[in-house]
Amino acid sequence: MEALSDANFIQNYHSHLQHLKLKGLQPKTIEAYSRAIRRIGEYFDHQIDNLTEQQLADYFSGVVAASAAYESGVPRTGAPIWWRRTRGAQSSLICMG
Repeated sequence: MEALSDANFIQNYHSHLQHLKLKGLQPKTIEAYSRAIRRIGEYFDHQIDNLTEQQLADYFSGVVAASAAYESGVPRTGAPIWWRRTRGAQSSLICMG
Protein backbone atom coordinates (compact mmCIF):
# COMPACT_ATOMS: atom_id res chain seq x y z
CA MET A 1 0.00 0.00 0.00
CA GLU A 2 2.88 2.36 0.77
CA ALA A 3 4.31 1.99 -2.75
CA LEU A 4 0.90 2.81 -4.20
CA SER A 5 0.53 5.95 -2.07
CA ASP A 6 4.10 7.00 -2.96
CA ALA A 7 3.38 6.52 -6.68
CA ASN A 8 0.13 8.45 -6.36
CA PHE A 9 1.89 11.26 -4.50
CA ILE A 10 4.59 11.48 -7.18
CA GLN A 11 1.99 11.62 -9.95
CA ASN A 12 0.01 14.34 -8.15
CA TYR A 13 3.20 16.23 -7.27
CA HIS A 14 4.28 16.36 -10.93
CA SER A 15 0.78 17.42 -11.95
CA HIS A 16 0.98 20.23 -9.37
CA LEU A 17 4.36 21.34 -10.75
CA GLN A 18 2.94 21.42 -14.26
CA HIS A 19 -0.03 23.47 -13.07
CA LEU A 20 2.26 26.00 -11.36
CA LYS A 21 4.39 26.33 -14.50
CA LEU A 22 1.32 26.81 -16.68
CA LYS A 23 0.18 29.60 -14.36
CA GLY A 24 3.39 31.38 -15.31
CA LEU A 25 4.82 31.57 -11.81
CA GLN A 26 8.48 32.40 -11.36
CA PRO A 27 10.89 29.46 -10.84
CA LYS A 28 11.65 30.46 -7.24
CA THR A 29 7.92 30.60 -6.45
CA ILE A 30 7.37 27.20 -8.05
CA GLU A 31 10.25 25.77 -6.01
CA ALA A 32 8.91 27.25 -2.77
CA TYR A 33 5.35 26.00 -3.38
CA SER A 34 6.52 22.56 -4.47
CA ARG A 35 8.81 22.33 -1.42
CA ALA A 36 5.77 23.00 0.76
CA ILE A 37 3.90 20.10 -0.84
CA ARG A 38 6.92 17.80 -0.47
CA ARG A 39 7.13 18.65 3.24
CA ILE A 40 3.43 18.03 3.72
CA GLY A 41 3.83 14.75 1.84
CA GLU A 42 6.69 13.68 4.08
CA TYR A 43 4.77 14.60 7.22
CA PHE A 44 1.70 12.61 6.16
CA ASP A 45 3.66 9.67 4.65
CA HIS A 46 2.72 10.80 1.12
CA GLN A 47 -0.96 10.15 1.80
CA ILE A 48 -2.29 13.64 1.14
CA ASP A 49 -5.24 12.92 -1.14
CA ASN A 50 -7.80 12.77 1.66
CA LEU A 51 -6.44 15.30 4.14
CA THR A 52 -8.99 17.40 5.94
CA GLU A 53 -8.67 21.11 6.53
CA GLN A 54 -8.29 20.30 10.23
CA GLN A 55 -5.29 18.04 9.53
CA LEU A 56 -3.67 20.79 7.48
CA ALA A 57 -4.46 23.40 10.13
CA ASP A 58 -2.84 21.18 12.77
CA TYR A 59 0.19 20.69 10.52
CA PHE A 60 0.59 24.44 9.91
CA SER A 61 0.16 25.20 13.60
CA GLY A 62 3.19 22.99 14.16
CA VAL A 63 5.11 24.67 11.33
CA VAL A 64 4.43 28.12 12.77
CA ALA A 65 5.36 27.01 16.26
CA ALA A 66 8.59 25.40 15.06
CA SER A 67 9.87 28.20 12.85
CA ALA A 68 10.01 31.95 12.46
CA ALA A 69 6.88 33.52 10.98
CA TYR A 70 8.61 34.51 7.74
CA GLU A 71 9.66 30.91 7.12
CA SER A 72 6.16 29.53 7.50
CA GLY A 73 4.50 31.90 5.03
CA VAL A 74 5.41 30.01 1.86
CA PRO A 75 4.07 26.61 2.96
CA ARG A 76 0.85 28.26 4.07
CA THR A 77 0.57 29.90 0.64
CA GLY A 78 1.52 26.89 -1.46
CA ALA A 79 -0.79 24.42 0.25
CA PRO A 80 -4.04 26.33 -0.35
CA ILE A 81 -3.17 26.53 -4.05
CA TRP A 82 -2.76 22.76 -4.09
CA TRP A 83 -5.93 22.34 -2.00
CA ARG A 84 -8.05 24.48 -4.37
CA ARG A 85 -6.67 22.72 -7.42
CA THR A 86 -7.23 19.22 -6.07
CA ARG A 87 -10.46 19.85 -4.16
CA GLY A 88 -11.95 22.53 -6.40
CA ALA A 89 -12.99 24.61 -3.39
CA GLN A 90 -11.89 27.58 -1.38
CA SER A 91 -9.96 26.76 1.73
CA SER A 92 -10.21 28.61 5.00
CA LEU A 93 -6.45 28.06 5.18
CA ILE A 94 -6.06 30.94 2.72
CA CYS A 95 -6.78 33.29 5.61
CA MET A 96 -3.76 31.92 7.45
CA GLY A 97 -1.19 33.51 5.16
